[in-house]
Amino acid sequence: MDLKSGLYGVVRLDGGPVEAADCAALGLTRATGSFVAAGVDRVDPRAVHRADAGGCCCILLGYLDEPQELAVRLGLPVDSGFALLAAAAHARFGAEAPAHMLGEWSCLVWRAEERRLALMTSRALRDPVLHARKGASVVLAPSIHALRRLPWMPNDIDPEGFAATMARHRAVRPFNTRSLLRGVEALPPGACVTFDAGGTQLRRIGAPVAAPPFAGSFADALAEAETLLRQILRQRLARHGGLAVMLSGGLDSSTLAVVAAAERAAGQRLTLLTSAAPEESGLPDETPFARIVADRLGLPLTLVRPSPQARLFRPSRRHCLARNDPTRATWHHLYEAFFVASGAAGHAELIDGSGGEYTFTAAFPLATPAYRLRRALRRLRDHVDPRRGAPHWPEDGFNVRLAPGLLSGLPSHLEETWRRPWSAEPAFDPRGRWGYCQGVEKLDNSPSETMIGAARIVPPFRDQRLLQLFSGFPARYSNHGGASRAPARALLDGRLPDSIRLRRSGLAFCPDFYPRLAAEAPEARTRLLAFRRAGIGEWLDLDWLDQRLARLDAEPRPPVAEAFRIQITANVAEFLLAWNEGADALE
Repeated sequence: MDLKSGLYGVVRLDGGPVEAADCAALGLTRATGSFVAAGVDRVDPRAVHRADAGGCCCILLGYLDEPQELAVRLGLPVDSGFALLAAAAHARFGAEAPAHMLGEWSCLVWRAEERRLALMTSRALRDPVLHARKGASVVLAPSIHALRRLPWMPNDIDPEGFAATMARHRAVRPFNTRSLLRGVEALPPGACVTFDAGGTQLRRIGAPVAAPPFAGSFADALAEAETLLRQILRQRLARHGGLAVMLSGGLDSSTLAVVAAAERAAGQRLTLLTSAAPEESGLPDETPFARIVADRLGLPLTLVRPSPQARLFRPSRRHCLARNDPTRATWHHLYEAFFVASGAAGHAELIDGSGGEYTFTAAFPLATPAYRLRRALRRLRDHVDPRRGAPHWPEDGFNVRLAPGLLSGLPSHLEETWRRPWSAEPAFDPRGRWGYCQGVEKLDNSPSETMIGAARIVPPFRDQRLLQLFSGFPARYSNHGGASRAPARALLDGRLPDSIRLRRSGLAFCPDFYPRLAAEAPEARTRLLAFRRAGIGEWLDLDWLDQRLARLDAEPRPPVAEAFRIQITANVAEFLLAWNEGADALE
């Protein structure tokens, strides 16, 4: 069995013996008692930490970022292991422990005498924690495909769970706990769920509170931010002996590459990877910009292209097996190529510049009187012009085109959440603090292992310490000196040429997306007959998919949102087809 990284366990809360079949389904060696659990990390075994003492077993998977500080608070030696610290933090703080344990991790705490099991996650999700309870038995795993092997687990997809996994973030914010299987729930980031004879209790830690107002100058703020970013990348370099960095030559990735290169110690490796257009295609890509950065840093640049066998409309089985829900990854074929390149260079982590817009490269405008006037005029224009109308429920509430029958029976809570206040155009108060920007929680919801056995995708910009530091800065620092993304531009001043530092926009991450979309559409249409025979039309609007795929011949460049919806609908159909064929079809 190809185990996904994460926590696995079978627990009997009544003291009875665990079922051998349950253990076998999850790939666990059966124990004679009522508790068996393990942590698995396919690429970084050192990330598995375990402590057994006094009837308490704690397994922590991942890393604590400030362990010495936590140890002092808990009155423990500063060299205490991560699992010991986690157990002590849970004993001291209970369900609030995740708020005190900085880092990215998942954790299990079993207290045998109390017959109590606690599962915890860091505020930024590292590995999924899926759990289910049947009477006195609790099972947990990071993979829906492992849990569906349980002999008592129904294999039929739950319609409400499917709808929730396909919904846009606006309809399931802040986190979707539903899964494809009825009775299986996902533990949210920054949460603790406790199981005992009295029942099940879930508690999420509160939203982060903005730091006190920063009193220093812009230069002071930049110095503190750079020092912290250096610390973050220094920690990751030290843990793994090197890093791969996705480099586009844009502000986000260039900032990370510059800082990582500055912090790289003797013997540590740094590999720069960039997405390149197919050879001799003539398509524009980011290679010239990435090469400028690589040359300035004195590092080689590796060009990454998808395999010729990769298909936009047909994710690999390996990709589907790593997912707990049907994939919504539009560039899965390109990311697989990045994983191959990272693995070839021997790296366990692939640094991604996602999320820079919440700190160093924030491009939110300042809500000045002039801005408010322009926004009011845009609203008036949108009201008059029906083509610019606001999104509608349920048409715009999902990443795919759902079947009409499924749309007619949607759970009401999705619409209720969708209709809660939502600002599509956030702006900074020029007299206020930076704070935590809308949508930042989406960064926390994504696990870092997206391909079994491949390097983790790590966005340093979602580090909670960095977000907390920026939250106290004056909002006007985002546009200091009249320049947007001011912190990143200032940090790169004198380190990279202005052709990089002053870039206003970038090119497509996947240079050949549209040519592939049109070229592969006829092949994708041939899959529709298999989809219909498998009953996938109960879940997805296959007539709509057929029409949109056919239209790509005459209209090869639809609006990007439409293109993504076509692709994702086909991808989800492939996932459902494999699901119907059974778990073995995915392996």
